[in-house]
Amino acid sequence: AVGLWASLIGGRALWAVPAAFVAAMTAGFLAALGGFGLPFVEPAIAASVVVIGLLALAALQVPTVIGMGIVGFFALFHGYAHGLELGGASGLTFMTGFVAATALLHGAGVALGLGIGAFAGGKAGRIAARVAGGLTALGGLWLAAGA
Repeated sequence: AVGLWASLIGGRALWAVPAAFVAAMTAGFLAALGGFGLPFVEPAIAASVVVIGLLALAALQVPTVIGMGIVGFFALFHGYAHGLELGGASGLTFMTGFVAATALLHGAGVALGLGIGAFAGGKAGRIAARVAGGLTALGGLWLAAGA
């Protein structure tokens, strides 16, 4: 959803919004390792899927820095949860893996959003990308209902 929304914002947001998510997620991971408390982790993660999916559905145009702040807020919770899941794994190896996986997912979202636009063309492509955002939001609601 982050990549889809970034593709719909366009411009510098194509890379800056996903990068902000990855950076804030890393900070959340380090906060968990440092023993800092963060409440409502699971509800915030579920809310992030719904909210960012809805932002893509609405194709909400915001300044890049606002988009970065929105996804960065939610990313803290994602990273914190990863820190809680560390177990006996090496912190650096574990962090490298989930950071790389997240960056690839965001890149896939951007590519999907841009690809849908190129394939379907113009307005139809934006509508298809927005529908994908709406489906993401519905998936988030489904996850939240099952949690």
